[in-house]
Amino acid sequence: MESTPSQLQELRSTLGKMEIALGAVDSAIVWTNAEGRIQWCNKSFDRLVGKLHIMILGKELPTLLPLYYDGVLVPAEKYPVALAIEKKGKFSQSYEFHLGEHGSIIEVVSTYVEIVANEPKEISVVIAINDITEQQRTQSLLLQAKIESEHRVELRTQELVELNKRLNQQNYELQLAKQVAEDSNEELARATRLKDEFLANMSHELRTPLNAILGMSEALQEHVFGAINQEQKDSLETITSSGTHLLELINDILDVAKIESGQVEIDCSQTEINELCQSSLPFVKQQALRKRIHLELKIAPNLPELFVDERRIRQVLINLLSNAIKFTPEKGRVSLAVSLQQNPAKITNEIMSEIRFAVTDTGIGISPENMQKLFQPFVQIDGALNRQNTGTGLGLALVKSIVEMHNGTVSVTSEVGVGSCFTIALPCENISMSSPIFTNQLTNQSTGSLEPSPDNGIAEGLPILLLAEDNDGNKLTISRYLKAKGYQLLFAKDGQEAIDIAKAMRPDLILMDIQMPNIDGLEAIKIIRRDNIPELANIPIIALTALAMTGDRERCIKAGANEYLTKPIKLNQLANTIKQILSPKAIKNRFFVAQRSRTTKKLESQNPNLNNP
Repeated sequence: MESTPSQLQELRSTLGKMEIALGAVDSAIVWTNAEGRIQWCNKSFDRLVGKLHIMILGKELPTLLPLYYDGVLVPAEKYPVALAIEKKGKFSQSYEFHLGEHGSIIEVVSTYVEIVANEPKEISVVIAINDITEQQRTQSLLLQAKIESEHRVELRTQELVELNKRLNQQNYELQLAKQVAEDSNEELARATRLKDEFLANMSHELRTPLNAILGMSEALQEHVFGAINQEQKDSLETITSSGTHLLELINDILDVAKIESGQVEIDCSQTEINELCQSSLPFVKQQALRKRIHLELKIAPNLPELFVDERRIRQVLINLLSNAIKFTPEKGRVSLAVSLQQNPAKITNEIMSEIRFAVTDTGIGISPENMQKLFQPFVQIDGALNRQNTGTGLGLALVKSIVEMHNGTVSVTSEVGVGSCFTIALPCENISMSSPIFTNQLTNQSTGSLEPSPDNGIAEGLPILLLAEDNDGNKLTISRYLKAKGYQLLFAKDGQEAIDIAKAMRPDLILMDIQMPNIDGLEAIKIIRRDNIPELANIPIIALTALAMTGDRERCIKAGANEYLTKPIKLNQLANTIKQILSPKAIKNRFFVAQRSRTTKKLESQNPNLNNP
């Protein structure tokens, strides 16, 4: 069936459009017959061989495009046209192509085509050619960089193994030193400082070469040395991931060492708050500048000094500020605000105020379900910025550990997409208070006693101890130790105040100093044990005295004390004595004694002649 003129015109138009389209692609495309003579080619092929289109048609392709493999000219039987016909399919191979003084590496894809519209069948080969010289050069550079990076990582890994051996040896030496000189706290502290300095030096030595590895990978990923394909990009991501993981391992070793060192006794001294905050900012300023984050410091006027380990608390502030900056997007805000606050949860005259450090940011925020995970070691919270800034999750656990070592607390408020506020509260001494803050609540005119309530500062479930002591130094030493052991403390400065507070608050145990003004401790014990104060008759009392004269123990026990300890008191011995007296069995026995006493007195009040024969 013959085609009509309109159909031929439409066919010519379609072929013209296809030729224009194929001529616009970057790949050089050529169509040959079975003998390798060129039937058609696009303009990219013209440019590749450097000849005009009209001079190419009908020429043999091997003469226009001589190919080399490993420096040897490809023979006719191995030429892409012959290989495609032999395989009757698609065949791809990279060759060298020399054009004048310049050489290129080209990828040749030859495709077997069988045209069945005519008789006999026509066999053709369509060849697509791409210049991959730059890709090969980039691949070579990437391979070389990968080999060098792997070699560096291997060297650093070996150094880490040696470092681990040295750390284990250092730890062994520290343990041995502790066993040999158990009472030498000064020497142990010195060894710990040496370990911290050693770890700091190793941190610098390990991070410096790792910075080069990660920097080179970043430059390659940003196409600084030329374009890369997807396979090369994947390889670079592997290098970056491995380097980042190595950095995390280094950080883990150092952070774990910090937590371990935080378990030893802290070195406290009077610390000026403004100086503490100002000295913390330089450690995070560069981090904030890189992200163009506004960093603000707000300190309330006339703040008292804090009795803390300055180095440890500075470490806490740096961790919180660094964390806030890390999870705050560019051009955000981070502030550190310091204020003096009253704490209604404390009812003693020794500590009634606290200094609060609030680190506020405009970061990504934390969801309510993730709040409980915040201070768990090695736990990370998922989030968009968190995935870009990886870590091991030890920072906030370290903050919590250090703050609690100072008898402080850590709290957090946050809203997703708005920001977070981490607040640490450290107890502030208020030695100017001359009487307990509950002084005006001691007596109820109608009932003669005051029961503990949720508003008077006593937390439910924790044992309450009354310490009767007129020496501020002894009071501070004993109370801090016992608070760390989980006890709540009430205070009295003489015997009469001890009696009044005992009647009002009914503590679980009384620590009574014997030598005090007004009413001494021995007389106070006798008054508390008298029958006219039945609600106090079975409260355990431990007598404390610095006199330790012959017969003192017997006089204290006879007056009604349950135990007697001489000063200077070993705090561990005091805590064990309190624990034994407040054991569940002892408490149960005192309950039955008190119950029996109340029952007896009730029967006596109902029948005055009950005990008269």
